[in-house]
Amino acid sequence: MIRKVIFVIILLLFVFSISAQEKIQSAAIPKKPEKRMLFARASDYLVLMKITPGIPEPQEVVELSFEIYKEMKVADPIYGNLSPVKDVKLSASVYYEKLPEATYRYVVQPLQDAGSFGFHFFPQQVGRYVVKLDVISQDQDPVTATFGVYVGIWPLPQGEEIDQIPKDENGKPLMKKAAGPVGPGGAVAPEQGKGTESDMKRVMRELGRTWQYIVKDVFVPNKKLDTNGIARESRRMAEYLKKEQAAITKDKDAQFSQYITDLIIGFESIAGAADSKDEKAVTEAIKKVNYNVITRGHLKYRFKNSDIDKYKVK
Repeated sequence: MIRKVIFVIILLLFVFSISAQEKIQSAAIPKKPEKRMLFARASDYLVLMKITPGIPEPQEVVELSFEIYKEMKVADPIYGNLSPVKDVKLSASVYYEKLPEATYRYVVQPLQDAGSFGFHFFPQQVGRYVVKLDVISQDQDPVTATFGVYVGIWPLPQGEEIDQIPKDENGKPLMKKAAGPVGPGGAVAPEQGKGTESDMKRVMRELGRTWQYIVKDVFVPNKKLDTNGIARESRRMAEYLKKEQAAITKDKDAQFSQYITDLIIGFESIAGAADSKDEKAVTEAIKKVNYNVITRGHLKYRFKNSDIDKYKVK
């Protein structure tokens, strides 16, 4: 009897010890950052990259926003030694570090603030992704800024900082933080007092996740399309938007309501093309929706580009 009591006590102490260790380990791991800020130099350009969310998970839409500055030998009267760069063309490539041959290229769009640009990508697995941003200007040869984005890895590997502060050749910080806003995290932000931000973010996050799935193989050479998956996800997204349309367009203008309607029609057209198993028709349907609806809507509602009319509907 005494042996049984002693055994039970030892067992309970062992269980409590494990529980206490788990709590200590859990408390020792800091909360994931909502955003990360990294920087890289490319010739006389200083490029800041903001990652949202800071430590993304696989199958999660990641927003990469950039601020590009030129280090001035003579200080600008407004911007000082770092002048935001506007008159450049940008392109980006992203690949999983262990699989560089599978590289995806992205169009990098200008944001509302001077010298600010951005795009989204959709990581598929845990690990480090390499982001290369090509900066092309008229007055010098193209240069490349290279960054690393960790997906599903937290805490970060030893030596990696959550945020990096660019410094001059003497080790002094060039800025306390990014000189201009690169835009809020999330997707379409509702106006104050109109609709609910949580509904809007939830729907736009699902839209981004689904769209990334649909297009993931379209721009890969010689990649066979999963027409069944494209049809399924397109039709599911169309029904999802129909269900959510009233909630997210309440008190919005007619243009935004039409944007959601165009998305529904676009997803239905992709689903119809995918049902035919004709890969060329599927690709054309996706490219048409990508340009006429997704890109135009993204520029207007996410990046606040008021000059949307220059992007004519095809």
